[in-house]
Amino acid sequence: MKKKVGKRIQMLRMEHNITQDHMADLLCISTSAYCKIEYGETDLTLTRIRRLAEIFGMPEQELAMRLLSSSDSAIDTDPGTQRNNLVLPTSLEKMISEMIVQNKEYKDKVIQDISRLEDRLELISSRLQTLEGFHLKD
Repeated sequence: MKKKVGKRIQMLRMEHNITQDHMADLLCISTSAYCKIEYGETDLTLTRIRRLAEIFGMPEQELAMRLLSSSDSAIDTDPGTQRNNLVLPTSLEKMISEMIVQNKEYKDKVIQDISRLEDRLELISSRLQTLEGFHLKD
């Protein structure tokens, strides 16, 4: 499986016209370390998947699915329903679940931050109205 994932990363890299040397620089690793990823000798970390997604300009989940989607064993076709179901390895399923949770946590944090900013803007607006009222009395 690692070799197939490495081959797909290589294909994506080539589609984006990026050399192995440049890709290694973008990932802040040596060229030989990057080659080991393409050859399937090194496991991808979540951090590297995130960085690869940034480099290729796609969401992390899409990259993960693309890395697995064309695997011979990744698609399980149920002939009774004529539906294709993607069967993910447990480690990748866990990693995608973690990314989804992290994205939800980030979204919730952004919503909280926006709410705090709205509260502060209301306070500032109220204080400005009070100040304008004092200014008009003069």
